[in-house]
Amino acid sequence: MKKIICLLLGISVICLTSHCQENPWKGSSADLNHGKLKISENKRFLVFEDNTPFFYLGDTGWELFHRLNKEDTEKYLENRRSKGFTVIQAVALAELDGLNTPNAEGHRPLIDNDPLKPNEAYFQHVDWVIRKAAEKGIFIGLLPTWGDKVDKRWGTGPVIFNKENAFRYGQWIGNRYKNFPNIIWINGGDRDGGGDNKPIWEALANGIKSADKDHLMTFHPWGERSSSEWFHDSAWLDFNMSQTGHGHARRLIESRPFLSRIPDQSMIAPGYFPETDFIVATRGDGYAFVYFPTGWSADIILEKIGGTEINAFWFDPRTGE
Repeated sequence: MKKIICLLLGISVICLTSHCQENPWKGSSADLNHGKLKISENKRFLVFEDNTPFFYLGDTGWELFHRLNKEDTEKYLENRRSKGFTVIQAVALAELDGLNTPNAEGHRPLIDNDPLKPNEAYFQHVDWVIRKAAEKGIFIGLLPTWGDKVDKRWGTGPVIFNKENAFRYGQWIGNRYKNFPNIIWINGGDRDGGGDNKPIWEALANGIKSADKDHLMTFHPWGERSSSEWFHDSAWLDFNMSQTGHGHARRLIESRPFLSRIPDQSMIAPGYFPETDFIVATRGDGYAFVYFPTGWSADIILEKIGGTEINAFWFDPRTGE
């Protein structure tokens, strides 16, 4: 008799008190001894070099290099390690006046705001932060720049990049961090990937990849968009990224066969939900997950799961119970 487990994920609750984390993560958040990251054979997941699955649980520490001193950085990274985060997304040329306001140690990233004149003192601090993250088994999703340095829009700027200097800056920063084990490159920075921006983003990415062919790269788009809209066929793009929301259920995801999982909305009836109440389903070998983000109800079509006996239970992503 084949048994199928169906896990129903309950309402996600934002909690700002110390009681949110009742079961801290033990040890390194990710084991870097498994080797570099790569794309799985089925093109759906990230895995290590030895095919161990990698769960991308990221926090947006955009101003990490710019605003925190070493003591606060240590506290922040340890906090995120204890919560099981595997990636911290941080920006070399930061969003909040990152060019003209010095970092916590009094250094600006560029001399005369020239991307071809990086300030060694500033980047030595970046080096220290990335190495400290590696000690805790945390990858740095490294953005070479925030988007306002390419396309100011609502940002502070100034715009400093063009196609030519973007490629050369990419070469420089790619060469600097190519031997760090815990780097995931993130091109972009909350901006449009098309139009006049596209050749600059392409140049930056190609500059990095010309120096560093070992680390994965993606693109951070602006809200409710995906990198696939502009760069799906670009040689430098290893996996797509979408800007949506945030969630935390790492222990649950890693408790079931990882690489067999596929999305399957056909398990849910009705098929339509309001954008803010969208219920999603996925299934793998011997199990299925269904996520209910709010109180919206739906029927689960059990025939889609298969098997002759089903064990179903709720999972609270806030408490892990």
